[in-house]
Amino acid sequence: MKPTTLVRLVNKGKKDFVSMWDSKEFVIPKGKYKDVVYGLAEHFMQQSSDLVVEEIPVEPVKPRKVVNPLEEKNRGAAFAELE
Repeated sequence: MKPTTLVRLVNKGKKDFVSMWDSKEFVIPKGKYKDVVYGLAEHFMQQSSDLVVEEIPVEPVKPRKVVNPLEEKNRGAAFAELE
């Protein structure tokens, strides 16, 4: 996994996870999660065995409404295969 991939860092411990990052306090309450990049999650997992990385569930994308009537039909030569 790339260090820049967004992941869910879950605190499965019995107390809050508290650490510092970029001169700021970083807290994950017990039983809660925060979405962070994988590189940061690895850094925090070295500090506590109660932290677990999970993938963020994919949400379906709703199709947008067509507001341009020309877009609905006759897409032209460049997009003729689209229906």
